Amino acid sequence: MDRRTQERLAREAMRAASRADWRRPGPWLVLMAVLLAAAGWWWWQARGGASASVPPPGQGCAANIVHGAPRVADAGVARGARLRSVCRDGYALLHSSSTKTALWVAERLEAPELGGAEPRTNEFLPDPELPEDERATTADYRRSGYDRGHLAPAGDFSTSAQQMRDSFYLSNIVPQVGEHNRGVWARLEMHVRTLAARRGTVYVLTGPVFDAQPQRIGKGVAVPVALWKIVYDPARQRAVAWRIPNRAGIAEDEWDAWRVPVRTIESETGLDFFPELPAAEQDAIETTRSL
Repeated sequence: MDRRTQERLAREAMRAASRADWRRPGPWLVLMAVLLAAAGWWWWQARGGASASVPPPGQGCAANIVHGAPRVADAGVARGARLRSVCRDGYALLHSSSTKTALWVAERLEAPELGGAEPRTNEFLPDPELPEDERATTADYRRSGYDRGHLAPAGDFSTSAQQMRDSFYLSNIVPQVGEHNRGVWARLEMHVRTLAARRGTVYVLTGPVFDAQPQRIGKGVAVPVALWKIVYDPARQRAVAWRIPNRAGIAEDEWDAWRVPVRTIESETGLDFFPELPAAEQDAIETTRSL
């Protein structure tokens, strides 16, 4: 049922209610029940429903996603949020209005597209594809004490000026502890690029982990307690994941000390990865810790 039909049914229900003789129930009562139920359903959906609904990925997402876009299986912190897919040449993401961040960002890394000389723009901008009341702004990060940390890192887009610019949209950014961003996390990002150069093609998923009641900066941008990254090798049909706390004191840690099975990320985020695969294949991929 489309939104226009929902609104029409709601108006008809209100008109019928105003005309009804409530002292003489009759056949109209069944119609009234149906119309009122439809009106209530429309109102509930308009306010976000009991859980977040995920729009289908748009044109352009497919190149960066393997075995289906991650599915929100347990809404958690995104409950009641408006979720929007954003598709760009270099990455795809699912954005949540409740955190004003992406829940996941997906990339495909190809060996020939790495190691270019395209400079960083460092021009962080609100994402023009998102409504103003749902997106982060540069003012949200000002004097927050956090870095503007990339999910799909700028270093992955060194051969394309447009992709480099796109990587600085704030939909691809989360509040990140500075030494984490420039230390252990930066080394993990470099490792993933090295892995892609060796393997030829890998798919990468990156995202935040939030508490049930996350700390917020600015006008509601949620601060993650950890960041995660999943790398999938389509040739070997294997995946590996890392979950690294977003805190000080671990900048010099070995990134590989934080390796976990993909299933650990699923349990913490409520996301279902590789949803188009049969359950047995998902289990084989998501319960190992090696690529």
